[in-house]
Amino acid sequence: GVSAHDLASFAAGLQAVPSSSIYYHLFETRFGEEAQCENNFAEWLAAIGELEVARRVASVDPYMFSLEEARRRVIAELPKAVDRR
Repeated sequence: GVSAHDLASFAAGLQAVPSSSIYYHLFETRFGEEAQCENNFAEWLAAIGELEVARRVASVDPYMFSLEEARRRVIAELPKAVDRR
């Protein structure tokens, strides 16, 4: 699988993974016993200290969009944070 170690590699990974990965991390993990956030992406972002970005990514409602649009919306939140670096 694809792994990330910073925001830039996270953004690149989101662009590269298949839509099934987007589905898994936005939907399947949302209801797991250990879920701390709305989705795995927001949880990872919070874990690396990107709390504001995590909040914005958590607010992307995957039920409102296709998987590809949800991917685009999550990615759209990242350049703002990547540009700060």
